[in-house]
Parts: sequence; structure tokens; C-alpha cells
Amino acid sequence: EELRKADILGRCLSVVSGWHEPCSSVLSSTIPGTVWGSYLMSRPPLPINSKTRKTRTIAIGDACHGMTPFKGQGANSALLDGVRLGSKVSRSISSGKDILGSVLEAEREMIDRTGKKVRDSEAACLELHGGEEPTPEFKGVERGRWKELA
Repeated sequence: EELRKADILGRCLSVVSGWHEPCSSVLSSTIPGTVWGSYLMSRPPLPINSKTRKTRTIAIGDACHGMTPFKGQGANSALLDGVRLGSKVSRSISSGKDILGSVLEAEREMIDRTGKKVRDSEAACLELHGGEEPTPEFKGVERGRWKELA
């Protein structure tokens, strides 16, 4: 069952009702038609399979290491993926070295760098929203629906 925009906004308003200003004022002035909701998802980083690689394609950012927003590292990691990959490929081109080797090296470094961030992000999400019982801000919401609203 898809959550209606007005329901999402109403739930957000009830959550922030006791918070300091301008939290409730900002949400109160939100146009319901502009609200959207999404499920939170994360998954382990893609495995590196350099021995069986049949393509020169590399996945970076969320395509490789999607994570929840609870540690604030997703966009930063994606940007750094692009910078590091570009730097390695550029150095390979200017030095005449194997580009594919540089791509594989960038991929290994990316997986090593982001693995902990993905795990920490998921742990923060579970700590805030993942138990068998809802966290305090979702008390009173019909059992089962609180995970949708989280």
C-alpha cells in the first residue's frame, strides 16, 4: 500500500511537534504535493571479480555501495569514487600504463574504503528503526506500518 503524501507530511508533523523552532514551522509550510517517501535500502558493496571480468565497466557510487543516509557518507563516497577513478585513469594515460589495471586498482580501493561506511550506515539505521518494536517517535502507529514510515 503506497503512503499518501498528506499521510507522510502529517506523520512528520506529529514527530516534530515537540521539537524546537523552526522544525514544525518549516514542515507546516510544506506543500503536501511536494512530499515524497521512499524505503530505506542498503546492500553490501559489489564483490570484486577481477579474474573473471569480461567488461571494462566499473560501478561507482550507489551502483556499487548503496547505503542508508544515517551516517551521511553516501554522496561523499560517490564523489570520491569518481575523483579517485579519474585520477588513476589519467595517470595511466599520461604514463602509458595499462588503464584496465588502474580501473581494477581503483575498484579495490573503493570497495575497501566504503565497506565500513556501508556497515556503519546500516547499523545506525537498525539502531534507530530496526528492532522488533518501533522507536519512541513511532509509538502508537499501527504495528508493521512504522517500518514503512521510518
